Amino acid sequence: MISKFNKRSINPMLLKVISISVLLHVVAAFIAGIITVATHVMKDEAQFEEPPQLAEEEPPTEVKIRISQQIPQQPVQQLQLKPVANIAVAEVDLDLPSMNEGFSVSAGIGANGGGNLMSGTRGSVGIGISDIKVFGLRAKAERILFLIDVNRSMVIDAKGGLNSFKIIKDEIINKVSMLSAGTLFNVILIDERKALKFKRKLAPSGTKIADEFTRWIAPVNTNAASPGLEGINYAEIIPDTLDGDANPEFLRAIKHFKWRNENINLMHTQFALMQEADAIFHITAYHEGFREIKRFMTEKEELAWSKIESDPKWIEKEAAYRKEEPIMEQRVKSTLAKINLERRSKGLPERVLNEEFGLPTKVKELGLKWNNPHPGWKPEYDYSVKEVENYVNKFIEIKYGQLNRPKPSINVILVLAKDEVFTKDKEKSLKSFVRKFSGSSEILRGANEIRSAASKR
Repeated sequence: MISKFNKRSINPMLLKVISISVLLHVVAAFIAGIITVATHVMKDEAQFEEPPQLAEEEPPTEVKIRISQQIPQQPVQQLQLKPVANIAVAEVDLDLPSMNEGFSVSAGIGANGGGNLMSGTRGSVGIGISDIKVFGLRAKAERILFLIDVNRSMVIDAKGGLNSFKIIKDEIINKVSMLSAGTLFNVILIDERKALKFKRKLAPSGTKIADEFTRWIAPVNTNAASPGLEGINYAEIIPDTLDGDANPEFLRAIKHFKWRNENINLMHTQFALMQEADAIFHITAYHEGFREIKRFMTEKEELAWSKIESDPKWIEKEAAYRKEEPIMEQRVKSTLAKINLERRSKGLPERVLNEEFGLPTKVKELGLKWNNPHPGWKPEYDYSVKEVENYVNKFIEIKYGQLNRPKPSINVILVLAKDEVFTKDKEKSLKSFVRKFSGSSEILRGANEIRSAASKR
C-alpha cells in the first residue's frame, strides 16, 4: 500500500525576504542605469556640441587678418623691371636678326654648339623654326637666306635658258610663301660683283611680304638681251673684303683679281654671312668649294714672264690675235643672230651666251675657230686652299663669335650644263666645303634635272 505525500506550504516569512531582495536589486539596477547614462551619454553629447561654436567664431577672423596682411607684402611689384622690358621691345623692332640672343637656353659657340635658339632644333624652344626643302636640300632654321646667282651663265641654253630660270624663281617663291610665322628671311640676287637685296636685312615672313617678294623677283631674267643685273644701276657693289684682320696682300689680291671665279665666289660667301643667317641656300652657276685664290706674282715670276712677252715671235702672234678680235666679234653676233632667228620660229626664247672670260668664252661656246689664236696668256699663281680656308674660318670666328652663335649651315645648288665638265676633284672640294658648314650640295644639269628637283617637296 502506497502512502500519500502531504502538500508542503511555503513559509510566509521567507517569501517576504525574497520579494524585498528582488525589489532592492531592481531599484539598484535602475539607479545604476541612470548614473551610467548621465555619466557617459550625456557628457559626450555636451562635448560634441561645443566645437561647432568654436569653428563658427574663430577661424574666419584669423583668415581675414592673414589675407589683409599678405597683400601689401607681395614682392611682385619690386620684380617688374619695366626698363628691361622696354629695351627688349626696342631690340626686336630695330634689329630683328639679333632677336635670338634673348632666347638662348645654354652656352656654346662653334659648329656643334646646340644651346642656342638659332642653331636649329638642338636646345631650342622652337619659336619660328621653318623646316624647308629647296631643290631637295633640307634645313631647319629661324633665319634663312636665299642667295641666287642671276648672272647670264645661269640662263645659257645648255642649262635650259630663261625657262629653266623661271623654275628656279618659282621654287624660291614657293618656299618663301611656306615659311613659318616668326621665321626671318631675305633673298639676295648676285651677278659677279653686283648684288641686289630684297630687304636690307632679314625680315619676318608672312603673306603680305611673300606677295611683295613675288612681284619683286618676277621681272628677273625674262629678257635675253639684259640678263641678271646688267643695266641695273641701283645694284650695290659687293665689298672686296669684310675682314680687316687678314693678310693685307691676301685682301689686295681678292680686290685686284675680282674677275676670277674663285675670288668672286669667296666674296659672295662673305657677303651672305654678313646677313647673320642660320641657314643659307646658295643657288649658283659656279662653286668648287674652297679653291686657290689668285695672287700677285713675285719678283722672280714677273721677271720670267717679262722675258716671254718681250720675245719678238710672241709679240707678232699677239698682235695678229688683237687684229682679228673685231672680226671675231662680228662672227659671234652673226652666228648668234641666225640661232635666235631659228629659235623664235620654234617659239623658243633667245639663246644667252656665257661671257665668263669675254670674247674667248663666247667663241668657244659657239664652236668658232680663231685664224690667229692667242700665243699664251700671262700665267696665274694662287694662294693655297688651306690659306683660303683659314681666312674664311677667321672671318666667321669674328662675325658669329660677336653674335654668340654657331656658324650657319650652307647648302649649295650648283646649276651646270648637261655636258659641262665638273671633275671629281672639284666635286670633292664642293662636298668638303658644305660639310664644314653642316650643309649639303646638289648638282643639277639642264632643264630636266632642274624641273625634277623643284618637284621634290
